[in-house]
Amino acid sequence: MFSLLIVDDETIVRNAISRRAIWRELGIDYIKTAPGVAQARELIESERPNLVMTDLIMPHEDGFALMRYVQENAPETRMVVLSAYNEFAYAAEAMRLGARGYVLKPTDDEQIRSIFGGLVEELRRERLWAKEVSAYGSLNPVLDYIGRNYSERISLETAAELAGMSPAYFSATFSRVCGVTFVDYVNSVRIEKAKALLRTTSDRIQEIGERVGFRDNTYFCRVFRKFTGMSPASWRRQV
Repeated sequence: MFSLLIVDDETIVRNAISRRAIWRELGIDYIKTAPGVAQARELIESERPNLVMTDLIMPHEDGFALMRYVQENAPETRMVVLSAYNEFAYAAEAMRLGARGYVLKPTDDEQIRSIFGGLVEELRRERLWAKEVSAYGSLNPVLDYIGRNYSERISLETAAELAGMSPAYFSATFSRVCGVTFVDYVNSVRIEKAKALLRTTSDRIQEIGERVGFRDNTYFCRVFRKFTGMSPASWRRQV
């Protein structure tokens, strides 16, 4: 589900950490490693990992250089520090550069779980939110279509085609995103239009029902009562 890049100049450390079973338990099932900052930059550019855990003290360039690179070029990536040094100055600088946790060597499952568990939960929530936003965007053409064509026959199949989804998936998505079923939403739009006509015209109730898309007067009255708690005639009298 999520990806992790481990950066450490010691091969034995990289291998020991990357092979821990705890990662899969947390939902991190794609793990890459890099022996230094230069290689890490290339992997971040090409792989865009969700999480990066980096050592601080390494030859050539240190972990702080990598953190500055991530901060500027991949701000959506969560950074965690891996260090053998439990020093306040290191931790303070790491947090200033956006580190979300500080793992001390030698690592253990509890350290990893306590830091990465919360980060993975954040990523899950963000991913779910992104899906909801995408789904809502896909429904916009449908909502617009209903608003313009409420007086006509509106089928689930036509709406699903507009959203680019199968009818079954569209039905489930519509209910989840809008909080009501597709049929109830269409009927709610029609009833609001009917209420406006009942308030502003003297047209017969059956005619109003037909104008807003109900071909059967009995069904129109039943749906109107469902949404307002009264018949169309009673509602007209009270306004």
